Amino acid sequence: MDKTMAYACKNIDSEIRLKSSSGGVFYALADNVISQGGIVFGARFNEKWEVVHSCCYNVSELKYFMGSKYAQSQLGNVFLHVKSNLNNNRQVMFVGTPCQIGGLLKYLGHEYDNLILVDFVCHGVPSPKVWQNYLHEMFDDSEINEISFRDKTEGWQRYSLRIVSDKFTYQKKKNEDWYMKGFLKNIYLRPSCYECAFKGKVKESDFTLADFWGVEEILPEFYDKSGVSLLFVHSEKGMNLWRLVQEQFVSQEVSMEMALEKNRVAFSSSVRPSGRNVFFSTMGTVQTRVKKATEDYFWLKVIKKLRKLFRIERKRV
Repeated sequence: MDKTMAYACKNIDSEIRLKSSSGGVFYALADNVISQGGIVFGARFNEKWEVVHSCCYNVSELKYFMGSKYAQSQLGNVFLHVKSNLNNNRQVMFVGTPCQIGGLLKYLGHEYDNLILVDFVCHGVPSPKVWQNYLHEMFDDSEINEISFRDKTEGWQRYSLRIVSDKFTYQKKKNEDWYMKGFLKNIYLRPSCYECAFKGKVKESDFTLADFWGVEEILPEFYDKSGVSLLFVHSEKGMNLWRLVQEQFVSQEVSMEMALEKNRVAFSSSVRPSGRNVFFSTMGTVQTRVKKATEDYFWLKVIKKLRKLFRIERKRV
């Protein structure tokens, strides 16, 4: 394929879209692969609510793989199982971060016609230890039954972290929950995420999934509060699969300029904040440490701006 194609899309099944992070593209791709006798590898929670990569053989189990998981996934021996299934001529779809896709391709050593690779526009990968500490602090004496990082009760853009336990249901908007605050302010991403080697690189995947942030301004007639996906198709293999599922969507081709206008992290790494050092050098709960890190970071930015203004005034004098 000569160039990457970009599409705004939303699944016409409102239930699928509600359970998805944005427009419900992953489910449609995975459903097609499994229905044809294939297998899907992606991220899900284990019994300890750690994020792990696992495999899915049945459409009925896809619900566990839907939705964003904001913690680093444990790959375990998944690459071994991917290769085994590929060598047995089974169609495989692997979903992961761009760096996980890169690692898988290095491991495999050559291309496979029966492999579909799906990555996503990645903000950065948070520390799994911070996530586990947060859960223990908040729910240590409760049994967790359900976790959603992107609950859409108040809409796709106003998503919440929702955790259902046997004792209570916790739900806070992304800018109110302390774990989400720390993640979105880049405080505990992996060090490599601040200089991601895969940003701006020619994609090795067949698809890249993303939220279509800014769609209400760029394509106002396409906006939907339940979520709109941005889909990049990089290969003929990907385009063939997209054509098979496209009828399940309301979709519109968009230019790369439109697609990337509000998706800065698609081509640039998250900025390492000075608050990161504060967080990892502070004792206490995740909430206490994020609060300290963000407060210190705020005042550092204020001081920096004041110094810049002072230098400008001195030059004028």
